[in-house]
Amino acid sequence: MATRGATASGFDTSGRFAARAEANTWTCPFCSLLCDDLALDANDPALAATTCPRASTALAGLKLGDRAAVGAHIQGRPASLDAAITHAARLLASSRQPLFGGLATDVNGARALVKLAGQCGAICDHANGEPLALATRVLHDQGSWMVTLGEVAARAELVVCVGSDPAARHPRFWQRIDIARPGSPLRKVRFVGLKDDAALAQQRLRAVTTSAGDPADAASGDASEAGNAATATAEAGAAITSATAAAVASGHAAELDVQALASGADVFDTLQALALALRPRPPASLDPAWLTLAAELRASPYVCFVWEAGVLPRHGELAAAAVQSIVATLNQTTRAGSVALAGGDGAATAQQVHTWLTGLPLRTRLASEPGGRIEHDPIEHGANRLLTDRGCDALLWVSSITALAPPAAAAGLPTVVLGPPALAPADGANAPEVFIPVASPGLHHVGHLFRSDGIIAMPMQAPLNSTLPDVAEIARRIGAALTPAGGSA
Repeated sequence: MATRGATASGFDTSGRFAARAEANTWTCPFCSLLCDDLALDANDPALAATTCPRASTALAGLKLGDRAAVGAHIQGRPASLDAAITHAARLLASSRQPLFGGLATDVNGARALVKLAGQCGAICDHANGEPLALATRVLHDQGSWMVTLGEVAARAELVVCVGSDPAARHPRFWQRIDIARPGSPLRKVRFVGLKDDAALAQQRLRAVTTSAGDPADAASGDASEAGNAATATAEAGAAITSATAAAVASGHAAELDVQALASGADVFDTLQALALALRPRPPASLDPAWLTLAAELRASPYVCFVWEAGVLPRHGELAAAAVQSIVATLNQTTRAGSVALAGGDGAATAQQVHTWLTGLPLRTRLASEPGGRIEHDPIEHGANRLLTDRGCDALLWVSSITALAPPAAAAGLPTVVLGPPALAPADGANAPEVFIPVASPGLHHVGHLFRSDGIIAMPMQAPLNSTLPDVAEIARRIGAALTPAGGSA
């Protein structure tokens, strides 16, 4: 893996590698951070796990080094692209209630899919639709105080991670807010109600903030050390465990103070305790640790809360709403905001595009007839519910960023899959009705993806060569092949 100035090359479906000069950097599409300071090696389109375990795994799953040409399939048998498109159009035209799931694509792909969904009256939901719906419900109910990663990097003096370690599922989070740079304003990190290993979370952070630290060591950790620390934390119950990371030699003017508060405790209880501590007259029985944290929050010139909708417990919108209420309280006297780490696999992109084109977020049934009713239902129109209850009779599954197969609940349902060659059916028994290989945004074609903060649309490069069509082209061609309801293509 090269980080700067690499010459990128890509896999051509005919089995040929062709090198070509590219820009110095590459924007990784594999999580909602969309890191734009990486590059792929010219002859080896892979990343070392030490660079980013998540990106490394995703690249390996795409099987970019497989030189076998993969084409379209119908019922598990090879077919021409035209035949596959025609068959997919017939399937959608005959469906009474199709579901568009996965939706892992770029802005142009999402735009084309929304138009296609309108042609056949489909319901749209992303593979990560549940975390998206959770955040949307909070936004509907009370609003949200959201900030960009750039603002966190430029202003945050105190970061509070609620319920999880952001680097566990977004390995380069601390790098993305640039905490090791000279002049970074960050001085304190607090892990609150951490479900992840507290010692390992601190070790990951220490690896970024010390010159001797190595992200690979932080990712794996010393098993005995982490285990002993975790045992000690459990025995301490809700007590604070603290660790102070040494300052970067050329960076922080003061040490970065890292603490874990109430690790393993219920996230609702921890947030309630913090909210009580922020009251003008907190209960006398409250643990002094919460009063100390509340004082730190009030005294900080800029606080950022980081949370992940995908790891919150059942009814997690209550916890997310509590975070936003705490942020609102702090904004009465200081400055505070939050970052929700969600939207991977193009989820934030699908949500943004669907909302601006239809006026409603995902989990909306579009109308195929002019003037028809558009219906949004964040519960009933969830993809998992529809598949499990057979509330749909056809599935268009789109996964062009990673090799994510349709969920098991879709078994037996007429399915059209638009995905990378790695998703090509291995046998006819478990094959979808139609499989069409497509290029991946950020690898094989340029485009844009929205970052987790939902504000920044990152430009995606195309460091690899491919002759495959993109999702937008296939969606447009299927739409052109559709005939009026009840007809045949």
